Amino acid sequence: MADPEISVLMPFRNAAPTLRRAMESILAQSYRDFELIMINDCSGDDGEKIIKDYKDKRIRLINFSSCGLVGALNTGLKSARGKYIARMDADDFSHPDRLKKQYNFLENHPETGLVSTCVTCIGDFSASEGFYHYIGWNNRLRSHREIFLNRFVESPVIHPTMMIRSSMVKKYGGYREGPFPEDYEFWLRLLHQGVRFYKLDDILVDWYDSPDRLSRTEDRYNPDAFYSIKTYYLRKWLCKKYKKIPPILIWGIGRSVLKKSKWLMDHGMKVVGYIDVINGRNRKFHEKPVIYYMDIPRDHLILSFVSDRSGRLLIHEYLLTHSFVEGKDFYMMA
Repeated sequence: MADPEISVLMPFRNAAPTLRRAMESILAQSYRDFELIMINDCSGDDGEKIIKDYKDKRIRLINFSSCGLVGALNTGLKSARGKYIARMDADDFSHPDRLKKQYNFLENHPETGLVSTCVTCIGDFSASEGFYHYIGWNNRLRSHREIFLNRFVESPVIHPTMMIRSSMVKKYGGYREGPFPEDYEFWLRLLHQGVRFYKLDDILVDWYDSPDRLSRTEDRYNPDAFYSIKTYYLRKWLCKKYKKIPPILIWGIGRSVLKKSKWLMDHGMKVVGYIDVINGRNRKFHEKPVIYYMDIPRDHLILSFVSDRSGRLLIHEYLLTHSFVEGKDFYMMA
């Protein structure tokens, strides 16, 4: 039997209530040449029995006994036979043309290494307002440039929407185990290596927000884990881009900004001051000068750590309209 064009990886652990919905959304895809690799990550429910009820020859069941999402994902990657590898979560839903549209895009755009899709979120908005704002922001990042420039704000790709060339995995490696979100580290590593990303305009995945989602329950998804890994890759990128990293001005003041600036200094970057919208003479923040935003010097690198979404948009607009170049003179962080 010839190898399939696409391998879909779906790890699962105690996902019996949603497993059929997720599997059937893949099995019903309009594009048919795929294998669905189900990786049993130490489930203690009826998940394996549910999978064995299906007689579709495209399904492959792998039991991963070591337990852990990263190991389960890498086990799936090693077993994948497809030219392209797609991700799917065991509690989400893929629209019928998802695989076809992603496959066609990669076939027609050989310069692109990874393509994702927009999502709609299913859940309780009142309990997850920040989650919904994140989805709106993420869905607006379409082009490679938009994804690349915003990679240090938050994770610019929603994991279960991904399809990647298997050649990219062979060249740059799979998921890494560590005290960080495995998908975000993967995106940052690929983008650092020059892999081109793209996001389709279409909403092709329903992303279910549940209280037991790993991003809510495991330490490697907490804010410190995100800041640690993004700071690591920021420094790698700045060392690659500049012969000498310029002195850094941080836009923002406050306790959370101070914590983020310490991440930078711990990674060997020189923070020389802060930027604020309040004009005052000889102001200092933790013994470093506070510069009025209309007096920003031109020979520094600006990192905006303002987390307020409306404030971030105003800062971005101000810098662009005053001839600061994003990706050269400044980066939006959050």
